[in-house]
Amino acid sequence: MRKTIVMAAAAIFLCAVSAAAGGELVDTRVEKFGYAVAIPVEFFLDGTVSDTAAWTYLPDSSTVPPGPALTIWVNRVQIQTPGSRQLFDINKKSDTDAAGAPDAPIKDLTVLDIRGGYGYWYKESDKTDPAEIHRWVVKVFGNGGVYILCFSGPSAEFAAWEPVFERVIGSFTLIIGKAG
Repeated sequence: MRKTIVMAAAAIFLCAVSAAAGGELVDTRVEKFGYAVAIPVEFFLDGTVSDTAAWTYLPDSSTVPPGPALTIWVNRVQIQTPGSRQLFDINKKSDTDAAGAPDAPIKDLTVLDIRGGYGYWYKESDKTDPAEIHRWVVKVFGNGGVYILCFSGPSAEFAAWEPVFERVIGSFTLIIGKAG
């Protein structure tokens, strides 16, 4: 009992220190679904982690209702066939074609180095209205599944978080052989 209380107090202290520092990331391992990702301490888990998990940050939670939210979510879909490489190639071609179209809805498609899999990410084209929702999407193929990470929020808020979101993207890893 005493050990649990001491550990809980230490965790609260560490979270308070990290939040004050800003931009700190907390490693989140989801072995059941075969991935790990670092999430900003300012984001809280909505519900529980399952094949879909979402973390939310309310920049202006002092207002009622709260201000617009920023969200990071991960969705995993188990696949049998085709293989990870084939799915990667098909999806990447489709998204590359979309990025090259006139008035493209996406831009800046970038291939990721994913141990045990294949991945890439892209940005939605810039928004003109600061209140309009902006998204970045990451697609990872491997470990018997397709993982889609989505970062979303109002354009005005999103821009300030871009360097942190890039670090989150860089932290995503597959936990090989652990996905159920």
